[in-house]
Amino acid sequence: MVLEKAAAAGGLAGTFAKDKFTFDHGSHRLHDGYDPAVGALIKDLCGEDLLRRERRGCIYLNDHGIPYPPSAFHIMTAFGFRDLFRFSRDLFTSRVRHWTVQDDPLDFEAFTIGKVGRSLYERFYKPYAVKLYGMAPNELSRDPAVHRVRKFSWGNIYRDFKKTLTRRPTYYYYPRQGIGQLSEALRQRIARNGERLFCASTIERLRVARDNRIHTLSFTTASQEEHTVETDLVVSTIPLDALHDAIQWDSGERPPFGLRWRGLRLLYVITSEKLAGESETYYFPEPVVPFGRVSELHRYSPALNSDETRTVLTVEIPCSPGDVMWSTTDEELAGQCLTALRQLGVLRGSDDGKAESFSVRLRGVYPVYDLGWQERFDRVYERLDKIENLYVAGRSALFLHCNIDHCMLMAINLAEHLGNPGATKDAWRPILRGFFNYRVRE
Repeated sequence: MVLEKAAAAGGLAGTFAKDKFTFDHGSHRLHDGYDPAVGALIKDLCGEDLLRRERRGCIYLNDHGIPYPPSAFHIMTAFGFRDLFRFSRDLFTSRVRHWTVQDDPLDFEAFTIGKVGRSLYERFYKPYAVKLYGMAPNELSRDPAVHRVRKFSWGNIYRDFKKTLTRRPTYYYYPRQGIGQLSEALRQRIARNGERLFCASTIERLRVARDNRIHTLSFTTASQEEHTVETDLVVSTIPLDALHDAIQWDSGERPPFGLRWRGLRLLYVITSEKLAGESETYYFPEPVVPFGRVSELHRYSPALNSDETRTVLTVEIPCSPGDVMWSTTDEELAGQCLTALRQLGVLRGSDDGKAESFSVRLRGVYPVYDLGWQERFDRVYERLDKIENLYVAGRSALFLHCNIDHCMLMAINLAEHLGNPGATKDAWRPILRGFFNYRVRE
């Protein structure tokens, strides 16, 4: 039995249609270099519909577009000669200090300054952190910065410089009918196998008996019918806080949750204006621009949104309930975003005054790794991990910021584990720990 809270399977990796256009829940693609087991599953699900597309992302820094993901060389030269000098001086100073002073800063700000210097931190990393997380970088853990500053090691700078000179294209993969084609293919297999899939269903409670096992699960369907079923095994991919709230302990104990998410508002705009460049995705890390990422699905797959008179954009705005950008009307938000895109030169052509827009608000997309988050996470997860017939996997379930192929690999590993006779929770824990080493690929 599969229980899905939304009206359709797929979660954030879903595709939906509105009028004659198609939309993803954000910008999703499959990066080259995924695990062979994941690649085999993707090709099995998509067949000839798996497209290989040249990557042409663009990031705007100082009102100028440079290739995305940006190399250390591109970032350091994006702000002009004066800043290049300051960046280079501070980077060298920070490296010398690292060799001579043994410290281990825990917050995002101190850690990043220690790795790349203050001037580069102030111009590039600080604006990115404030925009994505909505909080001061000195209140963030260093975890989000650790893999992002690696490009400024001397070895990586040299390798990036060589790549810049050779200009070799990079590629990504994308299903012809949208990222939701993956989950739709899985849904069809569930149906063919005679299994049960309940969409638009809400889990009310998971009862944990004193033997540390879940014996019953209660849920409500879309028609408001309440069901309680006996359970032998539970695999949860729902957000960690939702699972924490749904579990009912016979012992009555429940630790505080204490972890936070950063939300995302997805604004979909249909306009007669055209993107000026050839990029399929544009990134805007600076706070003066109201959005973080803009993508055109037609450039991911030519089979989607092929109306030559309209451009269909997905505009992503990091924000959370209570923020101004969260509560602004669709019309006002679309006006702000279109104005900014025109000023940046990303959109060209005339506006026929018939732009359409609508938005979707997602409350929990990015885990907020603030100071002390690891201790709070461990306290919650260790409690859940004691439940012998509960397995947790996936981005939201493990409070991870990772890619789609990472989540697929978790599922493949878990399926293989549960398929082994006599599979135990103890045997699973070392495999699970490996998931926390995943890092989001740009």
